[in-house]
Amino acid sequence: MFKILFCWTFTCQSWLLTLFPRCIYPCRFTFFGGIFSFLAQRPWGRRLLLAYPRLFTNGVFSHEGPNERQLAETSFEMINIASGYSTGTPSEPNAAPDKVIKTLVAGPEPGYRACSIFVCAAAATLLKERGKLGIPGGVHTPAYLFQNTTYVERLRARGIVFEKLEG
Repeated sequence: MFKILFCWTFTCQSWLLTLFPRCIYPCRFTFFGGIFSFLAQRPWGRRLLLAYPRLFTNGVFSHEGPNERQLAETSFEMINIASGYSTGTPSEPNAAPDKVIKTLVAGPEPGYRACSIFVCAAAATLLKERGKLGIPGGVHTPAYLFQNTTYVERLRARGIVFEKLEG
């Protein structure tokens, strides 16, 4: 009897030790997310959240922002998957796309460093290569606007990686 009880207890403890590290983060996320949601719906709660962000987010957010070590250790990597037609238009009205391209864009910390790299490279391209844009003013997507410029080369020179993975 003792041997069976000992084996069952040992098995349960092993299972809990295996499960606990995997469930601690979802549990913390649910707990602090619930607190945040409750407080954000009330004016007094919003004042508390703004006054003490570190307390209510378990140290994730603060008034100080990230330090240099955190900025240096953070980076981003984004994989884009696009599908389309090799001829530019489908051969039949309901034809499935016949071409797939997969690309990677990666760089330094996205919030402070990469964002400023993207914006400054875009501004420099607009100022120095206005004639290459070849389109009248208005609202355009960056891909369409910068297609015949050196925008991507400016980004590569500052550490942004563009790589074609497939296609």
